[in-house]
Amino acid sequence: MKSIEAQHGLLVERAQKIYSFSHLTFQEYFTALKIVINCNSYPPEQQTWQILISKITDKRWREVFLLVVEMLPSADFLLIFIKQHIDGIVATDEKLQQFLSWINQKSCSVPVPFKKNAVRAFYFDVSLGDPGYDSEEFYISPKLSFKLDSNFEFSDEHELNSVDLELDYYWYNKLKNILINTFINRGFYSFKFGFFTHINYDFNREKLLSLEELEKDIPDLTKINDLSNEAIVNNWTDKLRNLMIKYRKIGYNWQFNEEQNKLLEKYSDANELLIDCLNSGCKVSPNVRDEIEQTLLLPISEINQS
Repeated sequence: MKSIEAQHGLLVERAQKIYSFSHLTFQEYFTALKIVINCNSYPPEQQTWQILISKITDKRWREVFLLVVEMLPSADFLLIFIKQHIDGIVATDEKLQQFLSWINQKSCSVPVPFKKNAVRAFYFDVSLGDPGYDSEEFYISPKLSFKLDSNFEFSDEHELNSVDLELDYYWYNKLKNILINTFINRGFYSFKFGFFTHINYDFNREKLLSLEELEKDIPDLTKINDLSNEAIVNNWTDKLRNLMIKYRKIGYNWQFNEEQNKLLEKYSDANELLIDCLNSGCKVSPNVRDEIEQTLLLPISEINQS
């Protein structure tokens, strides 16, 4: 072992007589190979499968999963069990199931030229988009959508090939920017000069009148620097959110607790890994691929009916 370490650099002694590969790629490859050798005869309930599937939310195991599905002569069983495990992450939380039900209902209500699972991914991402504080403008990135449907793509002007999705994307981003800008004192200018011209795509007199009233009430944030005036901004933002809910059926304040947010993050990351596995060139039957893709990001009640 010492000579291998000295001559080839493949191994590194981490502690006395305890060695590991010098590069993580080797470790991941041989871990994946060992799993495939142990499980090549299945059945999928074998302990090795269960241990692997339990690591689906551990980002350190990402490359191992991708390697395993590519090495397997058929990845059907593994992918099915991964999907079941992912659905189970949020299965017992009623509020999270309601959230997924809303995503499905909203996705079915918009006429778009994209795959339904990509549209569900869009509303999942924009609903949970976490605004950062490092730029004047925040743009939510629906990363899962493009992986599910390559036609689901933004232009340089952040436009989509769908008026409905573009409107919802714009509403969400402006609400997020207002919430950011309110508390870091950057103003409402991007909202005031962009939002009301953009929203005219949606010709509805009642809606336009409501928006015009809201525009008149835009608070001057340069004069709102203390907590006594914070209620003015909160009240205005609530009005905007109510209009989003009334006219677009978006913008609900789900008020997830810390544990629910963690579950959603795990659920999102695990679904992204599952999609990457499907897109990796692995050997998966058309029926299994279709079953997984058609039920992505659906609540348990809908999955059971499919």
